[in-house]
Amino acid sequence: RRTTQYMGDTQPPTPLPHKSVEPWEVYNLPLYESFFVLDTRPSVSFTVETVATAYSFPPLNPGANLVKTLIAALQHVIDEGQLPENISPIVIVGDSTVTEHTDAVISALVKLPLSDLSHVSDSFRSFLKRLISTDRGVWDVSGGYSAFKTAFPVLCGKLELNDLVPLPVYISEGIFHGARPIDFERRYGYRLGVKLETLRLLGITQVIVKKGTGMSKEDTEGLTIFEIDLPDENEVDITPYLDSSVAFLENARAKSESTLVQFHGRSRSSSLLIAWAVKALRLSVNDALRFVRNRTSYRLDPSLMYLPQLKAWANATPAINIALERAQPSYGGDAMQVDEGAKVEQDQKQLTM
Repeated sequence: RRTTQYMGDTQPPTPLPHKSVEPWEVYNLPLYESFFVLDTRPSVSFTVETVATAYSFPPLNPGANLVKTLIAALQHVIDEGQLPENISPIVIVGDSTVTEHTDAVISALVKLPLSDLSHVSDSFRSFLKRLISTDRGVWDVSGGYSAFKTAFPVLCGKLELNDLVPLPVYISEGIFHGARPIDFERRYGYRLGVKLETLRLLGITQVIVKKGTGMSKEDTEGLTIFEIDLPDENEVDITPYLDSSVAFLENARAKSESTLVQFHGRSRSSSLLIAWAVKALRLSVNDALRFVRNRTSYRLDPSLMYLPQLKAWANATPAINIALERAQPSYGGDAMQVDEGAKVEQDQKQLTM
């Protein structure tokens, strides 16, 4: 059996893992840190518009060697740039109606460790070694480019992704988790941790934040704000805000609007997302924690999430199957009652992803 040399020692080669993923999984990598997004559609389609950060790998001319061409294309990108700190999977975005070329590219990538790599550069070997160590391999977007564009149109077309980052994390339809808030105002001049233009382009019209953020009406023009008046401490009682926060989130979803949750840091914010998942998706607190964690690419600290309070609250209040209390925003609009079971079935399907 042939052995590999790119790993720095001698061991049997194994194919890369492969799976089909939903558009939000690619968005949450996060997309702007993903090193390889390959668009396998024809060049003319790529030229018109594509996923931000994507490279074109269109159908080849008859007689061309796909594997050699693919390796050369990957090596060119790697040698011309710098390897990212975190290696993400190689993402394939293709034409969902014509899949022959996309399927061939996926097959070639999966078998990449089994290919002849005797002439690749050291940087390519380093990239492949790190990719194998992540056990993430190759992802293809279910539904192809059209599905990604439908889900995140702002990240398609011709744009400068750096103008939008950091992007908030997609948790579920209509719910986003705030990006890195630390020193954001000092570095970027935005108090929400996400640029207001990014919120607008993503269709986010509501925000849950801590009280005393110091935002003016000009800071939040067009946004409905719900403020949480709690210090950043473990001993405080968060339960008075859980019902109203869940109602605020669900009322927005009932109106097909989206909400950003940016209450203190990432882990504190997650407590409100867990409360929403407990009631809207009818999950236990532990399952809701896993649900939120599975959608984030960064570490969340359970010790900062008020889990004992969440468990007591979950046992004392019913799931969302009756009208919720009205959530009163601080300013900028009103909340409406949510229909029974609104959007629950769709989100429960996501639990298996």
